[in-house]
Amino acid sequence: MSTSVEQISSLYTTFAMASTLEGLWRTIVLPIVALLVAGLTGLISFFRWESDWKGYRQTQFNLDHLLSIWELKIAQAKLERDTKQAISMVLQATQELLDTTHTTTSAEAEEYFQRVQIPRAQQGQ
Repeated sequence: MSTSVEQISSLYTTFAMASTLEGLWRTIVLPIVALLVAGLTGLISFFRWESDWKGYRQTQFNLDHLLSIWELKIAQAKLERDTKQAISMVLQATQELLDTTHTTTSAEAEEYFQRVQIPRAQQGQ
């Protein structure tokens, strides 16, 4: 979030300096850009895209890690001489992968819906 604040601060400084210009820039372009900055800032604050992106990336890294562990277990199962034991290892590894991916994605979805802010109408209006 601090990156967005820094970017907005630098934009504000740039536009403050540009407001000293005259002509078309000051009467048309500057107000439109100011409205866009204000609108985007409000959308970023409301939807919290940065925290959503962070959650998605963390989930993706976790899933990549779980897949790597599964691939390692499958490679170990391929080296097993006993076919029944190899099948058992593959089934167990796959079940563990399914369980942990479900847990990981469910936790990410739960965090996402906890962050979502639903606008509420004010009473008496």
